[in-house]
Amino acid sequence: MNLSKDISDDRKDSRNVAVLLSKTLDLPPSCLEFAPRNKNGTAEHFIVGTYHLQHEHELGQHDSNESHEQSRMGSLILFRLHGGSLDLLETVPYPSAILDLHFYHDENIFAVASSTGVISIFRLVEENEDYMIKQLASHQVAPKNILVLSFAWYPIVNIHDAIQYPIAFFTLSNGQVLAIRFSSDFESFSALNGGTPLIVHEDNAWTCAVTRSTLFSGSDDSILSRLDLDHELIDSRDENIVEASKKDLVNGPLAQTNYKGHNAGVIAILILPTPSSENLANFILTGSYDDYVRVFFVKPNNFGMRPNNISTQAELKIGNGVWRLKMMGARALKLRDKNDEWEYMVLASCMRGGALILKVTGSYNGDWHIEILAEMRAHQSMCYASDVQPQSSFSKGCESYKDEFPDQMSPPRVWTVVSSSFYDKLLVVWEYTYLTSNQK
Repeated sequence: MNLSKDISDDRKDSRNVAVLLSKTLDLPPSCLEFAPRNKNGTAEHFIVGTYHLQHEHELGQHDSNESHEQSRMGSLILFRLHGGSLDLLETVPYPSAILDLHFYHDENIFAVASSTGVISIFRLVEENEDYMIKQLASHQVAPKNILVLSFAWYPIVNIHDAIQYPIAFFTLSNGQVLAIRFSSDFESFSALNGGTPLIVHEDNAWTCAVTRSTLFSGSDDSILSRLDLDHELIDSRDENIVEASKKDLVNGPLAQTNYKGHNAGVIAILILPTPSSENLANFILTGSYDDYVRVFFVKPNNFGMRPNNISTQAELKIGNGVWRLKMMGARALKLRDKNDEWEYMVLASCMRGGALILKVTGSYNGDWHIEILAEMRAHQSMCYASDVQPQSSFSKGCESYKDEFPDQMSPPRVWTVVSSSFYDKLLVVWEYTYLTSNQK
Protein backbone atom coordinates (compact mmCIF):
# COMPACT_ATOMS: atom_id res chain seq x y z
CA MET A 1 0.00 0.00 0.00
CA ASN A 2 1.47 3.35 -1.04
CA LEU A 3 0.85 5.73 1.86
CA SER A 4 2.66 8.73 0.44
CA LYS A 5 1.53 11.23 -2.17
CA ASP A 6 3.12 14.47 -3.39
CA ILE A 7 0.97 17.27 -4.79
CA SER A 8 3.33 20.17 -4.13
CA ASP A 9 4.22 20.65 -7.80
CA ASP A 10 0.75 20.66 -9.38
CA ARG A 11 -1.15 23.26 -7.39
CA LYS A 12 -3.73 25.50 -8.96
CA ASP A 13 -5.81 28.30 -7.55
CA SER A 14 -9.09 26.89 -6.27
CA ARG A 15 -12.18 27.97 -8.15
CA ASN A 16 -14.32 27.19 -5.10
CA VAL A 17 -12.64 29.93 -3.01
CA ALA A 18 -13.78 33.57 -3.09
CA VAL A 19 -12.10 36.35 -1.11
CA LEU A 20 -14.75 38.64 0.41
CA LEU A 21 -12.76 41.32 2.23
CA SER A 22 -9.48 41.99 4.00
CA LYS A 23 -8.09 44.26 6.69
CA THR A 24 -4.58 45.23 7.78
CA LEU A 25 -4.08 45.05 11.55
CA ASP A 26 -1.86 47.21 13.74
CA LEU A 27 0.09 44.21 15.10
CA PRO A 28 0.98 40.81 13.58
CA PRO A 29 -1.76 38.18 14.15
CA SER A 30 -0.63 34.93 15.74
CA CYS A 31 -3.89 33.17 16.65
CA LEU A 32 -7.64 33.57 16.19
CA GLU A 33 -10.86 31.75 17.00
CA PHE A 34 -14.60 32.17 16.53
CA ALA A 35 -16.64 32.59 19.70
CA PRO A 36 -19.35 30.03 20.50
CA ARG A 37 -22.86 30.80 19.35
CA ASN A 38 -24.54 33.67 21.11
CA LYS A 39 -28.04 33.69 22.61
CA ASN A 40 -29.50 34.32 19.15
CA GLY A 41 -27.95 31.12 17.86
CA THR A 42 -25.40 32.82 15.62
CA ALA A 43 -21.60 32.57 15.55
CA GLU A 44 -20.38 35.85 14.11
CA HIS A 45 -17.81 37.10 16.64
CA PHE A 46 -14.16 36.14 16.60
CA ILE A 47 -11.05 37.17 18.50
CA VAL A 48 -7.54 37.70 17.13
CA GLY A 49 -4.45 37.47 19.32
CA THR A 50 -1.36 39.41 18.23
CA TYR A 51 2.38 39.06 18.70
CA HIS A 52 4.75 42.00 18.34
CA LEU A 53 8.50 41.51 18.60
CA GLN A 54 10.77 44.51 18.26
CA HIS A 55 14.09 42.88 17.37
CA GLU A 56 13.37 39.33 16.22
CA HIS A 57 11.91 38.50 12.82
CA GLU A 58 10.46 35.02 13.17
CA LEU A 59 7.79 33.83 15.58
CA GLY A 60 9.58 30.50 15.81
CA GLN A 61 13.17 31.80 16.03
CA HIS A 62 14.13 32.77 19.54
CA ASP A 63 16.42 31.73 22.35
CA SER A 64 14.21 29.57 24.52
CA ASN A 65 16.34 30.32 27.59
CA GLU A 66 17.03 33.99 26.93
CA SER A 67 18.10 35.84 30.07
CA HIS A 68 17.47 39.39 28.88
CA GLU A 69 14.13 41.07 29.42
CA GLN A 70 11.76 40.08 26.64
CA SER A 71 10.62 42.76 24.21
CA ARG A 72 7.30 41.27 23.18
CA MET A 73 3.83 42.71 23.44
CA GLY A 74 0.42 41.84 22.05
CA SER A 75 -3.29 42.55 22.00
CA LEU A 76 -6.72 40.96 21.74
CA ILE A 77 -8.99 42.22 18.97
CA LEU A 78 -12.71 41.47 18.96
CA PHE A 79 -14.43 41.46 15.55
CA ARG A 80 -18.00 40.95 14.43
CA LEU A 81 -18.67 39.57 10.97
CA HIS A 82 -22.21 40.19 9.72
CA GLY A 83 -24.11 41.58 6.77
CA GLY A 84 -21.08 41.41 4.51
CA SER A 85 -19.07 43.72 6.76
CA LEU A 86 -16.30 43.29 9.31
CA ASP A 87 -16.64 45.46 12.41
CA LEU A 88 -13.82 45.98 14.90
CA LEU A 89 -15.57 46.12 18.27
CA GLU A 90 -12.68 46.36 20.72
CA THR A 91 -8.89 46.19 21.04
CA VAL A 92 -7.43 45.20 24.41
CA PRO A 93 -3.66 45.73 24.88
CA TYR A 94 -1.79 42.81 26.45
CA PRO A 95 1.58 43.19 28.25
CA SER A 96 3.27 40.31 26.43
CA ALA A 97 2.94 38.52 23.11
CA ILE A 98 0.05 36.08 22.62
CA LEU A 99 0.84 32.71 21.07
CA ASP A 100 -2.39 30.71 21.42
CA LEU A 101 -6.07 31.30 22.12
CA HIS A 102 -8.97 28.92 22.74
CA PHE A 103 -12.53 29.24 23.99
CA TYR A 104 -13.47 26.88 26.80
CA HIS A 105 -15.75 24.42 25.04
CA ASP A 106 -19.12 26.16 24.40
CA GLU A 107 -18.64 28.83 27.05
CA ASN A 108 -17.92 32.51 26.37
CA ILE A 109 -14.75 32.10 28.42
CA PHE A 110 -11.41 31.91 26.64
CA ALA A 111 -7.75 31.66 27.61
CA VAL A 112 -4.58 32.94 25.97
CA ALA A 113 -1.00 31.68 26.19
CA SER A 114 1.71 34.32 26.47
CA SER A 115 5.43 34.89 25.98
CA THR A 116 6.06 35.48 29.71
CA GLY A 117 4.91 32.13 31.12
CA VAL A 118 1.39 33.39 31.78
CA ILE A 119 -2.03 31.96 30.89
CA SER A 120 -4.75 34.62 31.13
CA ILE A 121 -8.50 34.03 31.30
CA PHE A 122 -11.09 36.30 29.69
CA ARG A 123 -14.84 36.36 29.21
CA LEU A 124 -17.04 37.87 26.52
CA VAL A 125 -19.70 39.88 28.32
CA GLU A 126 -22.75 41.59 26.86
CA GLU A 127 -22.48 45.36 26.54
CA ASN A 128 -24.92 47.60 24.64
CA GLU A 129 -26.42 44.65 22.73
CA ASP A 130 -22.97 43.40 21.73
CA TYR A 131 -19.88 41.92 23.36
CA MET A 132 -16.83 43.29 25.12
CA ILE A 133 -13.77 41.55 26.56
CA LYS A 134 -13.41 41.28 30.34
CA GLN A 135 -10.30 39.84 31.97
CA LEU A 136 -10.96 37.37 34.77
CA ALA A 137 -7.46 36.32 35.87
CA SER A 138 -3.82 35.86 34.90
CA HIS A 139 -1.72 32.96 36.18
CA GLN A 140 2.06 32.54 36.16
CA VAL A 141 2.29 28.88 35.12
CA ALA A 142 5.95 28.95 34.04
CA PRO A 143 9.03 31.15 34.63
CA LYS A 144 8.81 34.60 33.07
CA ASN A 145 11.56 33.85 30.55
CA ILE A 146 9.69 30.79 29.24
CA LEU A 147 7.06 31.05 26.50
CA VAL A 148 3.76 29.20 26.74
CA LEU A 149 3.59 28.09 23.12
CA SER A 150 0.22 26.32 23.06
CA PHE A 151 -2.48 24.81 25.25
CA ALA A 152 -5.47 22.49 24.99
CA TRP A 153 -8.54 22.06 27.17
CA TYR A 154 -9.23 18.60 28.58
CA PRO A 155 -12.37 17.09 26.97
CA ILE A 156 -15.53 17.09 29.07
CA VAL A 157 -18.32 14.55 29.49
CA ASN A 158 -21.00 16.88 30.80
CA ILE A 159 -21.54 20.57 31.44
CA HIS A 160 -21.03 20.10 35.20
CA ASP A 161 -17.43 19.02 34.54
CA ALA A 162 -16.93 22.00 32.25
CA ILE A 163 -18.02 24.51 34.88
CA GLN A 164 -16.52 22.95 38.00
CA TYR A 165 -13.17 21.44 37.03
CA PRO A 166 -11.50 23.08 34.01
CA ILE A 167 -8.19 21.42 33.10
CA ALA A 168 -5.64 22.77 30.63
CA PHE A 169 -2.57 21.07 29.18
CA PHE A 170 0.13 23.43 27.90
CA THR A 171 3.49 23.33 26.14
CA LEU A 172 6.57 25.44 26.83
CA SER A 173 9.59 26.76 24.95
CA ASN A 174 11.84 24.69 27.25
CA GLY A 175 10.28 21.50 25.85
CA GLN A 176 8.01 20.66 28.78
CA VAL A 177 4.33 19.71 28.67
CA LEU A 178 2.35 20.24 31.89
CA ALA A 179 -1.21 20.38 33.19
CA ILE A 180 -3.15 22.58 35.59
CA ARG A 181 -6.64 22.53 37.06
CA PHE A 182 -8.47 25.83 37.47
CA SER A 183 -10.98 26.68 40.15
CA SER A 184 -14.56 27.02 38.95
CA ASP A 185 -14.20 30.82 38.79
CA PHE A 186 -10.76 30.58 37.10
CA GLU A 187 -9.27 32.83 39.80
CA SER A 188 -6.85 30.17 41.06
CA PHE A 189 -5.18 27.01 39.78
CA SER A 190 -3.31 23.95 41.02
CA ALA A 191 -0.51 22.16 39.20
CA LEU A 192 -1.38 18.56 38.36
CA ASN A 193 1.03 15.67 38.75
CA GLY A 194 2.85 17.65 41.43
CA GLY A 195 4.02 20.15 38.84
CA THR A 196 6.17 17.45 37.23
CA PRO A 197 6.21 17.63 33.41
CA LEU A 198 4.06 14.99 31.78
CA ILE A 199 6.20 15.00 28.63
CA VAL A 200 9.67 16.45 28.05
CA HIS A 201 11.08 17.32 24.62
CA GLU A 202 14.62 18.37 23.73
CA ASP A 203 13.46 21.57 22.04
CA ASN A 204 10.44 23.89 21.81
CA ALA A 205 7.22 21.97 22.48
CA TRP A 206 5.02 23.66 19.90
CA THR A 207 1.73 21.85 20.22
CA CYS A 208 -0.37 19.43 22.23
CA ALA A 209 -3.70 17.65 21.84
CA VAL A 210 -5.57 15.55 24.37
CA THR A 211 -8.33 12.96 24.48
CA ARG A 212 -9.95 11.58 27.62
CA SER A 213 -7.18 8.97 27.85
CA THR A 214 -4.16 10.16 25.85
CA LEU A 215 -1.95 13.25 25.68
CA PHE A 216 -0.02 14.01 22.48
CA SER A 217 2.65 16.65 21.88
CA GLY A 218 4.98 17.77 19.11
CA SER A 219 8.26 19.64 19.11
CA ASP A 220 11.12 21.15 17.13
CA ASP A 221 12.98 17.93 17.99
CA SER A 222 10.86 16.20 15.27
CA ILE A 223 9.33 13.92 17.90
CA LEU A 224 5.66 13.05 18.25
CA SER A 225 5.16 12.07 21.90
CA ARG A 226 2.25 10.49 23.71
CA LEU A 227 1.39 9.67 27.30
CA ASP A 228 -1.55 7.64 28.52
CA LEU A 229 -3.73 9.37 31.11
CA ASP A 230 -5.93 7.85 33.79
CA HIS A 231 -9.28 9.53 33.21
CA GLU A 232 -10.71 7.92 36.34
CA LEU A 233 -8.10 9.73 38.41
CA ILE A 234 -8.86 12.94 36.53
CA ASP A 235 -12.59 12.55 37.08
CA SER A 236 -11.98 11.95 40.79
CA ARG A 237 -10.04 15.24 40.88
CA ASP A 238 -6.87 13.45 41.95
CA GLU A 239 -3.82 15.59 41.19
CA ASN A 240 -1.68 12.58 40.15
CA ILE A 241 -3.37 12.17 36.78
CA VAL A 242 -0.86 9.74 35.26
CA GLU A 243 0.35 7.72 38.24
CA ALA A 244 -1.93 4.73 37.72
CA SER A 245 -1.66 4.79 33.95
CA LYS A 246 2.16 4.70 34.15
CA LYS A 247 2.19 1.31 35.88
CA ASP A 248 1.80 -2.14 34.36
CA LEU A 249 2.26 -5.70 35.51
CA VAL A 250 5.36 -6.44 33.43
CA ASN A 251 7.69 -3.48 33.08
CA GLY A 252 6.78 -1.25 36.01
CA PRO A 253 6.65 2.53 35.50
CA LEU A 254 6.07 3.74 31.96
CA ALA A 255 7.46 6.95 30.51
CA GLN A 256 6.30 8.91 27.50
CA THR A 257 6.34 7.15 24.16
CA ASN A 258 8.24 8.91 21.38
CA TYR A 259 7.75 8.36 17.66
CA LYS A 260 10.27 9.47 15.02
CA GLY A 261 7.91 9.57 12.05
CA HIS A 262 8.64 13.16 10.96
CA ASN A 263 11.61 14.69 9.15
CA ALA A 264 11.33 18.07 10.90
CA GLY A 265 9.50 19.73 13.77
CA VAL A 266 5.99 18.55 14.66
CA ILE A 267 3.93 21.72 15.01
CA ALA A 268 0.26 20.69 14.67
CA ILE A 269 -1.72 17.73 16.03
CA LEU A 270 -5.44 17.14 15.50
CA ILE A 271 -7.49 14.33 17.04
CA LEU A 272 -9.67 12.59 14.44
CA PRO A 273 -12.78 11.61 16.41
CA THR A 274 -14.44 8.26 15.81
CA PRO A 275 -17.98 7.20 16.83
CA SER A 276 -16.59 4.83 19.46
CA SER A 277 -13.18 4.32 20.98
CA GLU A 278 -12.10 0.79 20.10
CA ASN A 279 -9.80 -0.18 22.98
CA LEU A 280 -9.02 3.54 23.46
CA ALA A 281 -7.19 3.69 20.13
CA ASN A 282 -6.80 7.05 18.43
CA PHE A 283 -6.35 8.41 14.93
CA ILE A 284 -4.53 11.72 14.67
CA LEU A 285 -3.54 14.11 11.89
CA THR A 286 -0.21 15.93 12.16
CA GLY A 287 1.45 18.88 10.45
CA SER A 288 5.20 19.38 10.26
CA TYR A 289 7.92 21.69 8.98
CA ASP A 290 8.80 18.87 6.56
CA ASP A 291 5.86 19.85 4.29
CA TYR A 292 3.80 16.71 5.01
CA VAL A 293 0.49 16.06 6.69
CA ARG A 294 0.12 12.55 8.08
CA VAL A 295 -2.50 10.27 9.61
CA PHE A 296 -1.33 8.03 12.46
CA PHE A 297 -3.06 5.12 14.16
CA VAL A 298 -2.18 5.08 17.85
CA LYS A 299 -2.76 1.85 19.74
CA PRO A 300 -3.24 1.88 23.51
CA ASN A 301 -0.32 0.96 25.77
CA ASN A 302 -1.84 -2.28 27.01
CA PHE A 303 0.25 -3.83 29.77
CA GLY A 304 3.49 -2.23 28.69
CA MET A 305 3.40 -3.46 25.09
CA ARG A 306 4.88 -0.28 23.62
CA PRO A 307 6.79 -1.34 20.46
CA ASN A 308 5.15 -0.39 17.15
CA ASN A 309 2.10 1.10 18.81
CA ILE A 310 2.04 4.11 16.47
CA SER A 311 1.82 3.55 12.73
CA THR A 312 1.52 5.84 9.71
CA GLN A 313 -1.72 5.31 7.78
CA ALA A 314 -1.35 8.00 5.10
CA GLU A 315 0.77 11.03 4.25
CA LEU A 316 0.54 13.83 1.73
CA LYS A 317 3.31 16.20 0.73
CA ILE A 318 1.65 19.59 0.39
CA GLY A 319 4.82 21.62 -0.16
CA ASN A 320 4.10 23.69 2.92
CA GLY A 321 4.58 23.48 6.65
CA VAL A 322 1.32 23.40 8.61
CA TRP A 323 1.12 25.60 11.69
CA ARG A 324 -2.42 24.77 12.83
CA LEU A 325 -5.11 22.20 12.02
CA LYS A 326 -8.77 22.95 12.72
CA MET A 327 -11.58 20.39 12.56
CA MET A 328 -14.43 21.59 10.35
CA GLY A 329 -16.55 18.48 10.77
CA ALA A 330 -16.76 14.71 10.55
CA ARG A 331 -19.31 12.24 9.28
CA ALA A 332 -19.81 8.53 8.78
CA LEU A 333 -19.84 7.48 5.13
CA LYS A 334 -21.25 4.01 5.80
CA LEU A 335 -23.65 2.42 8.26
CA ARG A 336 -22.09 1.70 11.61
CA ASP A 337 -20.36 -1.65 11.61
CA LYS A 338 -16.78 -2.93 11.60
CA ASN A 339 -16.36 -1.62 8.06
CA ASP A 340 -17.24 1.94 8.98
CA GLU A 341 -15.60 4.65 6.95
CA TRP A 342 -15.33 8.26 8.13
CA GLU A 343 -14.72 11.56 6.42
CA TYR A 344 -13.15 14.63 8.01
CA MET A 345 -12.89 18.17 6.69
CA VAL A 346 -9.93 20.10 8.10
CA LEU A 347 -8.72 23.68 7.79
CA ALA A 348 -4.91 23.95 7.68
CA SER A 349 -3.00 27.18 8.38
CA CYS A 350 0.20 27.01 6.36
CA MET A 351 3.65 28.46 6.89
CA ARG A 352 4.13 29.86 3.42
CA GLY A 353 1.29 32.15 2.59
CA GLY A 354 -2.08 30.47 2.62
CA ALA A 355 -4.64 28.09 4.01
CA LEU A 356 -5.86 24.71 2.78
CA ILE A 357 -9.11 22.77 3.09
CA LEU A 358 -8.25 19.08 3.49
CA LYS A 359 -10.41 15.98 3.28
CA VAL A 360 -9.31 12.92 5.25
CA THR A 361 -11.07 9.57 4.87
CA GLY A 362 -10.42 6.19 6.43
CA SER A 363 -11.57 3.40 8.73
CA TYR A 364 -10.24 1.06 11.40
CA ASN A 365 -9.48 -1.70 8.93
CA GLY A 366 -9.15 0.09 5.59
CA ASP A 367 -6.92 2.52 3.76
CA TRP A 368 -6.63 6.19 4.68
CA HIS A 369 -6.46 9.04 2.19
CA ILE A 370 -5.71 12.76 2.37
CA GLU A 371 -6.60 15.21 -0.38
CA ILE A 372 -6.74 18.96 -0.83
CA LEU A 373 -10.21 20.30 -1.56
CA ALA A 374 -9.28 23.98 -1.80
CA GLU A 375 -6.44 26.45 -1.38
CA MET A 376 -6.57 30.15 -0.55
CA ARG A 377 -3.40 31.92 -1.66
CA ALA A 378 -4.05 35.60 -0.88
CA HIS A 379 -1.53 35.70 1.96
CA GLN A 380 2.03 36.73 1.19
CA SER A 381 3.57 35.67 4.51
CA MET A 382 3.16 32.99 7.16
CA CYS A 383 -0.44 32.07 7.95
CA TYR A 384 -0.20 31.26 11.64
CA ALA A 385 -3.93 31.19 12.32
CA SER A 386 -7.33 30.68 10.71
CA ASP A 387 -10.80 29.56 11.75
CA VAL A 388 -13.99 28.61 10.00
CA GLN A 389 -17.76 28.50 10.43
CA PRO A 390 -20.51 27.14 8.20
CA GLN A 391 -22.16 30.09 6.52
CA SER A 392 -25.40 28.99 8.18
CA SER A 393 -23.82 29.87 11.54
CA PHE A 394 -24.37 33.53 10.73
CA SER A 395 -28.15 32.99 10.45
CA LYS A 396 -30.37 32.43 13.45
CA GLY A 397 -31.66 28.92 13.94
CA CYS A 398 -29.44 27.16 11.40
CA GLU A 399 -27.55 24.07 12.44
CA SER A 400 -23.87 23.66 11.72
CA TYR A 401 -21.92 20.62 10.61
CA LYS A 402 -20.87 18.92 13.84
CA ASP A 403 -18.55 16.00 14.49
CA GLU A 404 -21.28 13.77 15.89
CA PHE A 405 -21.31 11.35 12.94
CA PRO A 406 -24.92 11.53 11.75
CA ASP A 407 -25.08 8.85 9.06
CA GLN A 408 -24.90 10.10 5.49
CA MET A 409 -25.16 13.77 6.53
CA SER A 410 -23.74 16.08 3.88
CA PRO A 411 -21.39 18.94 4.75
CA PRO A 412 -22.69 22.51 4.48
CA ARG A 413 -22.32 23.87 0.98
CA VAL A 414 -20.66 27.19 1.90
CA TRP A 415 -18.19 27.97 4.69
CA THR A 416 -16.93 31.35 5.89
CA VAL A 417 -13.22 31.36 6.72
CA VAL A 418 -11.09 33.97 8.47
CA SER A 419 -7.35 33.61 7.95
CA SER A 420 -4.36 35.77 8.80
CA SER A 421 -0.74 36.32 7.85
CA PHE A 422 1.98 37.45 10.18
CA TYR A 423 4.46 39.85 8.58
CA ASP A 424 1.97 41.82 6.47
CA LYS A 425 -0.54 41.84 9.39
CA LEU A 426 -3.29 40.83 6.98
CA LEU A 427 -6.71 39.49 7.95
CA VAL A 428 -8.73 37.93 5.11
CA VAL A 429 -12.37 36.81 5.09
CA TRP A 430 -13.21 34.31 2.36
CA GLU A 431 -15.77 31.72 1.34
CA TYR A 432 -15.19 28.08 0.56
CA THR A 433 -17.86 26.29 -1.46
CA TYR A 434 -18.06 22.53 -1.07
CA LEU A 435 -18.25 20.89 -4.49
CA THR A 436 -19.83 17.51 -5.01
CA SER A 437 -18.15 14.97 -7.25
CA ASN A 438 -20.42 16.06 -10.12
CA GLN A 439 -19.37 19.71 -9.74
CA LYS A 440 -15.61 19.20 -9.63
